[in-house]
Amino acid sequence: MGHGPEGSVGPMQHWEPGTEIMWRYGDGFAEPMVVVRDDENGLVAWLRAGTPTRKLMRADGRPLRADRATMFTADRVEVDGVWEDHDVLRIAPTNAWPIPRLR
Repeated sequence: MGHGPEGSVGPMQHWEPGTEIMWRYGDGFAEPMVVVRDDENGLVAWLRAGTPTRKLMRADGRPLRADRATMFTADRVEVDGVWEDHDVLRIAPTNAWPIPRLR
């Protein structure tokens, strides 16, 4: 999984607990998270409810799931948002799929 810069060579580097990272899946959303643990087993990060985020929505302003028939084909735009759900822990085990892009 390697958490260093893309294309880096050498031993895997790990973040210290408390480090703020940006968790991304492709270009769809970006959520700032706090590292809880990062070691040879994987990464555990915390997303606090109320955290400002970037997310995708339909170009007409409706949520992506407003119409399931066109959920994956509708024009999309990236907008500012807020994580409105409960606090969550995300776990990215080493060598597991999908691997998020982390910055």
